Amino acid sequence: MSAYDGAMYVRSKEKEIFKTDKLEKQKGYRRIGKSVLIRDWAEELAKPTEYNNGVAACPFALPAIEAGEVNMIFTEDLWADVVRVCKSFDKLNFKVNLIWDYFFEGSYEQLEAGCMKLNKALAEMEEDIWLLCYLGDEAIVFVQRWSELENAAAKLEKLGYYTNYDPQEYERLILGRRNRRQ
Repeated sequence: MSAYDGAMYVRSKEKEIFKTDKLEKQKGYRRIGKSVLIRDWAEELAKPTEYNNGVAACPFALPAIEAGEVNMIFTEDLWADVVRVCKSFDKLNFKVNLIWDYFFEGSYEQLEAGCMKLNKALAEMEEDIWLLCYLGDEAIVFVQRWSELENAAAKLEKLGYYTNYDPQEYERLILGRRNRRQ
């Protein structure tokens, strides 16, 4: 984890909260940054969407947060912390590790390219880890087990989740991940 002044780490499983200007505790919620409530975000992701054929955008997020299976790490050194989390994934003992960087200045394409490059290296090392990313006001890299992600994707596929995906995006993102060692 970054050693800069003001670094913030939230361990939802252990219920430890280290306050900085980006985190407050409010009625059991964790407030991060510009009034974004993590739980609210997960609740929003749990709502069915037309694009995903009536399936929630991420039906697994809220249950994982409620079960204490999500670790959140806040950083100013995104890639160093992503690599560190990948190396220590088993010791961290969370299903999903979210590395947040409010200072990331790149594009989504750059963020995704960084994740894909690390995914390729992890696959070559036969590590059961896969990275996904999100870019809004902050960059977020999701570090989780590849096998669990694939099991979840298979369940979603049976529900028609990927029906509206662009065929090229489906091939690149879903089939590319599924066939990562080929």
